[in-house]
Parts: sequence; structure tokens; C-alpha cells
Amino acid sequence: MKQIKFVVGLFFLVVTTGGAFAAPAFQEPEALIDYAYKPYSTEDFPEDPFELFSTGLHALVDADATRTPAGEIGTIDFDPFINAQDYDGVAMRIDHMQTEGNQAVVDVSVENLGARQTLVFTLVRESDGWRIDDIESTTPGGEWRLSVLLAENALEN
Repeated sequence: MKQIKFVVGLFFLVVTTGGAFAAPAFQEPEALIDYAYKPYSTEDFPEDPFELFSTGLHALVDADATRTPAGEIGTIDFDPFINAQDYDGVAMRIDHMQTEGNQAVVDVSVENLGARQTLVFTLVRESDGWRIDDIESTTPGGEWRLSVLLAENALEN
């Protein structure tokens, strides 16, 4: 079993880089989703685990990092792309996609460690291409929405 790099340096990186990010540009929503899952087979994770996030979602993550005491893990203590902390043998499939103007909704099935997760990605087209604006788990018993988790933590602090 592999310990996910996503969580290990998650907030340290954001705090130390000031949240700056420069991700590849994606002209198609499918290309963004494929790129997001490629590191699970190549072990080549990006330096900034939030490089694919929209300006708005990135701001929520940055605010969470600012609120989180040094040495602590913030709100996101798991990898939202796989809805887990560990991974092995990740397989992703796009089940459905709907694009309307500058927004796309992509339903994704993820197999990891023998468990199936269902995730919904809301994407927005920004000036530099498609970005992830939110991630929602619709897996029965494990439902969450990333933007809500980050916003709820802001209200608690």
C-alpha cells in the first residue's frame, strides 16, 4: 500500500509558496480529469497538489492553510481525488460529462484498494483553461463537498 504524497506535504507547500500555482492549460474537461489521475500510475505527483484548482477553490484552500496552526494538517486530511489517504491500483473512469458554456460537470468512478468511489467534479473555464472548481463525493455513506468542508472549517475557527 502506498502512502499518498498529496496529504503529506499538502499545507506546508501551500503556506510556503503563498498559494501560487501554475498548472498546465487544458482546453478540454476530459484532458484535465485524465491529467489529475495520471500520477496514481506514474508516481509523478505535482509539486503543488492544488495546481488544478480554480482561483476560487484555491482561495478556499489557501484560507484553510492560513487558519491551520504550523505543523498541523488542515481540513483536508485525505486525497479528494480518490476519497482516501492511501492508494494502490487506482483506476478512473469518466461515467458522464455535461458541458454548458464555461462550466462542466464530470461524473467519475474511481477504484482504489478494492473500493469504488463516485465523485462529481465541477469544472470552470478560466482564462488559462479548465480548472476544478469543486469536488463532491456521492459515495453512499461518504458524501461530502470540498468547498463545503473548507467553508465549514472557516466558520469553526
